[in-house]
Amino acid sequence: MAQPNTLRILTLIAVLWAAPAFGAPRDGTWWAGAPEHFKLGYVAGYVDGRDEQARSWGRIADEAIAQLPDDARQHFTPVLDALRAEAEQFQRATYGDVMGQLDAFYRLDRNRPVPLAQALAIVRQALNGVAQPYLACQTEYFRLAHDQEVPMKERLEALGRKAAQCAAMSPHGPAADADSPSSSSLPEGHPPP
Repeated sequence: MAQPNTLRILTLIAVLWAAPAFGAPRDGTWWAGAPEHFKLGYVAGYVDGRDEQARSWGRIADEAIAQLPDDARQHFTPVLDALRAEAEQFQRATYGDVMGQLDAFYRLDRNRPVPLAQALAIVRQALNGVAQPYLACQTEYFRLAHDQEVPMKERLEALGRKAAQCAAMSPHGPAADADSPSSSSLPEGHPPP
């Protein structure tokens, strides 16, 4: 049996060895280096958390909208219906669908600096059937936002132009096949999941 001091030293070594992984930015390099079982757990937490958040916001929205006058309710109902439809479509995606799309997104070296939260936004929209030109525009925006080689002033100006370009586009493309959430994919140029 190991001495208590030996156990403390081994624990300290293990923590110091793992510390860089905990402090690393959550981006494509971090994602690519993660073991498959860790990726599965991360995606499961994300999907389950998103589902719970959608349910909670749905309840809050339903309670709020019930208190509005009929004429105001007519304006909010289509927006809430669209949000519910998106949540339902994403709920049909499997953990494997999300992992495969993230792996494909990060296979491109130029996507590696994009934080995982932003990559998940692209993947979620891809699985919801959002139009590829819009996804490509958003992907370019995220790449530019994290391109450390472009000076900040130039980057901010370019980000403003890119944001205006994306805002002018319709994010909605043809509806994805209801039985196959993976029928939609990342923008052109990305490898298949």
